[in-house]
Amino acid sequence: LMGNPLAVAGQAAANQIFSSVFWLTSFLPSITATLISRAHASGDQEGVQNAVSQALWVGLILSTLSSVAMLCLPETILSSVMPAGAPALAYARPYLFIRAFAFLPSMVSLVGFSAFRGILDTLTPVKISGFANVFNAILDPILIFSLNMGVTGAALATLAAEVISAIIYLRLLTKRGMLQMSKLLRVPKNLQSLLKGGAALQ
Repeated sequence: LMGNPLAVAGQAAANQIFSSVFWLTSFLPSITATLISRAHASGDQEGVQNAVSQALWVGLILSTLSSVAMLCLPETILSSVMPAGAPALAYARPYLFIRAFAFLPSMVSLVGFSAFRGILDTLTPVKISGFANVFNAILDPILIFSLNMGVTGAALATLAAEVISAIIYLRLLTKRGMLQMSKLLRVPKNLQSLLKGGAALQ
């Protein structure tokens, strides 16, 4: 990327799109943490599991819709931040394509962060975030410069960090009894609290 302003512009534009779309899920941390905190305080472990499962289900739906939109309509979406035919589009398109696959793992990490915040564990998310950021920082120069992948390498490094973060969250949530994987295989019965609170925040 260094020395190529078009690549930097393309990456910035694609990141802006990703961040803006991801903003639509901004209600999840507040609502999820509240529901988990209430269940945890009353000793309702199943309630905690239900809240985590519900958040992951909503996150799955939102991330799938968002990823499909970014994969199928990149030109239309990118036109909101740069004019048609802009030279930087050549760099923005492949970056956005790869970043679209990071939506789901990013969503899982967001729910995981909210879950641990709900039980007043703020240290675990900091450790996971720190590890993922260090991993990303190490992988970036390798892919961008050593392997000469440029903006594609930057996107792949970010995707890899997001995937690792999501996997760690899922393992810890399961290990601590906050998530039961079998519940992810069926549609939650009651999403009313999550959706109602989310709509109010939005």
